[in-house]
Amino acid sequence: MALMAVHLAAQAHEFWMLPDRFSPAVGTPVSLTLAVGENFYGDPVGFSRDLVASLRSYNAAGVTDLGARIPAGAPTGTFNVPITRAGTQLIAMDSHPSRITLSADKFHAYLREEGLDFIARAREASGTATTPGRERYRRNVKVLVQAGAQSDATFSRRTGQMLEIVPMADPHVQVSRKPLAFQVFFDSKPLHGALLKFWSKDHGQVTIVRTVTDADGKVQFTPPWPGTWMASVVHMVPARDSREDDWDSYWGNLTFALRN
Repeated sequence: MALMAVHLAAQAHEFWMLPDRFSPAVGTPVSLTLAVGENFYGDPVGFSRDLVASLRSYNAAGVTDLGARIPAGAPTGTFNVPITRAGTQLIAMDSHPSRITLSADKFHAYLREEGLDFIARAREASGTATTPGRERYRRNVKVLVQAGAQSDATFSRRTGQMLEIVPMADPHVQVSRKPLAFQVFFDSKPLHGALLKFWSKDHGQVTIVRTVTDADGKVQFTPPWPGTWMASVVHMVPARDSREDDWDSYWGNLTFALRN
């Protein structure tokens, strides 16, 4: 079941992680879920070792490797992370690679949707624009929670994920309708020209704000209202170590909450 959900992820696009609450009390765990879908509506995906390559939690005291707690057998629908101290907690998950092949027209439509026009141009230049797109993809997802009113620098902690969205100010102490800056990194370097999407789902209404990173990989975004938000970005490079794949893609995601 988990492998099927991962395969569907490339067609359904977004893949995200959510906590049962963004403001847990110290001493109580946060229950995480994974989902895959479109427009911030998705189907549940279980935590399993077939899917999860790494899972880590960060706070002001350091980093905890949670990978050993991922079930080796049947997937589990939720995963509990202890909240042992006040302040910000960042939880990061990376997936194992999965593969998909799309017809040429579907592949190019997907490239346009995700702001990957440079890949479409590369296919045209190489004479492969009419061939199927053979892709190997990975997920790099994060979620921010905060225990108590105290904030700390954990919100900006770099996790070393291949594709990573990093807030430049703590979203949980930021108010809506005020600018909030983010920086995108690929392979530890700022990523220029990436399409960064911000998603909100409020009373059944989905809002998407699209921005493009500058030369320093930065964007500024003014959320129009509070609540749960998701940021997502996709980057693609030629596959260098595989005869089965033409492209390696990375899907970065960050979920957080904004207050009034």
